[in-house]
Formats: sequence, C-alpha cells, structure tokens
Amino acid sequence: MSDLIEANPNKLELELSAENHFMLQKLASWSKIVAVINIVFGIINCLTIFALAIPAVVLGIFSILMGTKLNSASAHIKYSLYHKDSASFNTALHNLRSYMLYNGILLLLIVGLMLSLVVIALILGPAFFEVLE
Repeated sequence: MSDLIEANPNKLELELSAENHFMLQKLASWSKIVAVINIVFGIINCLTIFALAIPAVVLGIFSILMGTKLNSASAHIKYSLYHKDSASFNTALHNLRSYMLYNGILLLLIVGLMLSLVVIALILGPAFFEVLE
C-alpha cells in the first residue's frame, strides 16, 4: 500500500500516481457504461406496468436509481481527476456507496423472491404431479 500516505490519523490521502490516475479513469468509464445499462433496463422494466407487472416496475425504479447514482459517481470521479478536487471525489465515493446500498437491497429482494418461489414449488410441486396423473 505504498500509494496511501497517512498525514493525519483522521485523514486518508491517495497519491495520484500515473497508475492510480489510470485506474480511476477506467473506474469512471466502466461506471458510466454500467450506469447507462442500469438506466436502460430500468426503463424497460418500468414499461412493463402495461402488463400489470408491479414487481418489475419496482425493480425498474431501483435500477434507474442505481444507474443515476453510478452515473453521478462517474462524472464526479472524472471531474476530481482533472480539477484535483477532493470534495468532488468525496461526492463520488458517497454515490458509489449509495449504488452499493441499492444494489444490495435489490439483491436481497431477488434472493427473497427466489427463496419464496422455491418454497412454493416444494409445497405445491407434489400436487401438480397428482393433477397430471
């Protein structure tokens, strides 16, 4: 961890070497790509309201929120790199934290949904095969 310099016990600084600059540029680029994908899929999910699929709309709203947070983080990382602005970098980290929080909530919802579907399949599965016979 030679890139980290501890100047103050309450402050963590990152040396902006060429390697770190490149890594942050790539992070910003990939964040932008993933943000656009999240927003597009979120919009597609929200359009399923016409098929009365309310859970898909909720997932779509989460995807749009995640995409906007990640897009904002990408923009703040790029701005902080070119203007050497630590406040903008802190905002980028806050937006990345929000993205991870939304992503975690979404994944927990999906896992819960999958578990409930497995339980329903285990309970109703034998009855389904009896109807077929």
